Amino acid sequence: MLSHPEIQQLGYGVSREMPYEGHITVYTIEKLSRDAIDVWADDRKEMIDHHPQEMTMRTLHIIDDGSGFISPYATARIRESVYYASNIKNYTAVVINESLTANMVEILLRKLAGAIHSWKFRLFHTREEAERWLLAQSEM
Repeated sequence: MLSHPEIQQLGYGVSREMPYEGHITVYTIEKLSRDAIDVWADDRKEMIDHHPQEMTMRTLHIIDDGSGFISPYATARIRESVYYASNIKNYTAVVINESLTANMVEILLRKLAGAIHSWKFRLFHTREEAERWLLAQSEM
């Protein structure tokens, strides 16, 4: 069932692809720089704007940044993005290496998940695990 979608390079080390006939949106973020976060957040906002509210949104974020730090700016833009999609049933998987960044992202996402009941997330160590979880969240 896995198709090989086109990978769109959005800029500043951020790419987007839509495998499984577009049922999952996959963002890969190589570095959590301010420019990369802006590219990601702006594209995600546009994707949310065009997503039918009655359909479940499934998004996979692969964070390759090994710096061990997530900036206050990145934290604010992530929070903004999550709240922006709060009117859509939303499942989010995050693949991130084991580092301080992973711990910081997990703490942030757990706080947000408690505030937004339409949004569920999980952290994973591999893309394959994350995709399996996302695909299991609703019928395709």
